[in-house]
Amino acid sequence: RLTSAKFIEPMEVSTTILEGTGSPHPLTGAENTAEKLGWLRPPSQARVRISGSTGGARLGAVQYRFRVSGNSVNSVFGPLRAIDGIKMPGRRDVSFQRWINETPGAGTVMNVVMTAPEGIEASELDAFDVALVSALIDQSPNPTNYFVGSLESAVFYNLQGFEIGGLAAQVGPVQ
Repeated sequence: RLTSAKFIEPMEVSTTILEGTGSPHPLTGAENTAEKLGWLRPPSQARVRISGSTGGARLGAVQYRFRVSGNSVNSVFGPLRAIDGIKMPGRRDVSFQRWINETPGAGTVMNVVMTAPEGIEASELDAFDVALVSALIDQSPNPTNYFVGSLESAVFYNLQGFEIGGLAAQVGPVQ
């Protein structure tokens, strides 16, 4: 039984312990030496953060819209996206949905909607943080500025669905 002030209710988790001894995965198709697997690393990312005041209201949802000038590129690993979004670890009661649309030659648009049915206090705005990632960052002439100017809009809603003023979202540098 797991309990935490962050959970709405206590959670029960069942675990099955299998008999026997495990063995390492052979990484078939890749040479399994440290120098050959150097390309296995976390992607570069830029964090989108919210700042400001909710005016005492609980934040119920955020709608982001991002645009980058590039499009996906095909590779031996499949398509490499020009932009993607990932929900930052944290509250499980915050849902994350994203839609990505590409127009060849005109760029890529990503819409993100995050909701919290019980709402978020002003002190927990980081529950709506998003990590922006792209497999194409390293091909950019200035990788740390890859997402500069990509945030087209951020709209914030209270629990009744009305817009909240006084908040803003910023995209940090690629790290």
